[in-house]
Amino acid sequence: MNRILVIGQPGSGKSYFSRILSNKTNIKVIHLDNFYWSKDKTCCSKEEFKKKIDILINEKSWIMDGNYLFNLEDRIKASDTIMFLDFPLDLSIKGIRERIGSKRDDLPWIESYEDGEELVSWVKETYNSSNQIIRNLLDKYSFKNILIFHSRDESNAFLNSL
Repeated sequence: MNRILVIGQPGSGKSYFSRILSNKTNIKVIHLDNFYWSKDKTCCSKEEFKKKIDILINEKSWIMDGNYLFNLEDRIKASDTIMFLDFPLDLSIKGIRERIGSKRDDLPWIESYEDGEELVSWVKETYNSSNQIIRNLLDKYSFKNILIFHSRDESNAFLNSL
């Protein structure tokens, strides 16, 4: 495991999982939200984001957390291990709401109640379709080392086993 991609719905705990994994493996974490979003809550263009990612994925080792479906396949191709936090919708929504108001190193601003509720609405609208895109890509790249966790207990048990 040198190039690890951690994917899952917003609120699933990708960043938390990635930080713990980094502590256990000494592989640096790349939080994609910090490369896509600015402190003023604007985002870069998809083309600019892709250029940033193209540079990052060429590094020898990394743990990269974030979905960004528009270039997920490029990151899957570059990874040797994919970890999918495939949690139920209600758990992701709970995760989004619990982190509101917390300072985090994986996002360049502190989410407000309005930010969180906007994200909750978006996740509810896109949950099934985005998970299907992810599953289709994981099927396409099934020769990769793919770990799928269906609960926090499963993902925590994996981390504790390291």
